[in-house]
Amino acid sequence: MSIIPSIYLWGLGSALFALAGMLVAHRLVKPIDLAQHQPSLDATLNIVGTLVSILLGLLVAASLTSYQSLQSTVDSEATSVSEICRLSFGLSPEEKKLTWCRYFAWFLDLFCGYCTRSKSWINLCAESSIQG
Repeated sequence: MSIIPSIYLWGLGSALFALAGMLVAHRLVKPIDLAQHQPSLDATLNIVGTLVSILLGLLVAASLTSYQSLQSTVDSEATSVSEICRLSFGLSPEEKKLTWCRYFAWFLDLFCGYCTRSKSWINLCAESSIQG
């Protein structure tokens, strides 16, 4: 069973449970005079609204910080790639191929954690540059 239908089932079950709870509460709890309790209801709703707005503000601030951190990481990676391109223009074709393979191996080592695989990529590129 895939996760999406189970999410729909949980959502539907929660909605039915909430509806049943509302009907039970409506039958068991006596009605109140809203005009008599209006000031306390207003104060309670104002407090709840303020707390929800503070929570949403904190969530937005946290996501903005995360986005800015990610954006600076992407910018530094793009700068690194452009520096490799700029510096590889003066190399011979074999050295260019070896440089790009080393950069690719570094990329694999950094993001995938395959240290042994990245070393084999360096060896593979060195062998192909010698043969080619």
